[in-house]
Amino acid sequence: MFPAPLNLCKAVQIENIKNEHYRNLVRAKYRIIKQKTEQIVNNAKDVYNHKMINDGKSKLSQRCNDFRNLELKCKEYSDKKK
Repeated sequence: MFPAPLNLCKAVQIENIKNEHYRNLVRAKYRIIKQKTEQIVNNAKDVYNHKMINDGKSKLSQRCNDFRNLELKCKEYSDKKK
């Protein structure tokens, strides 16, 4: 999980993927993600909040990305692109 400026993200057009095996893999992954979106979002929020509260104090928070720094760098990068 990491921040990305929305203006730099683009949707993948699955039907435009030339490699059939890769296209089928992407479709399968997309179906799973759609089915589990709520669970994925809730888990991401839980990990994010845990890291912000327990920064370095727990095994989980020690393994997490430095979200504050990533968000800062994302904003700096996004501001440069404007």
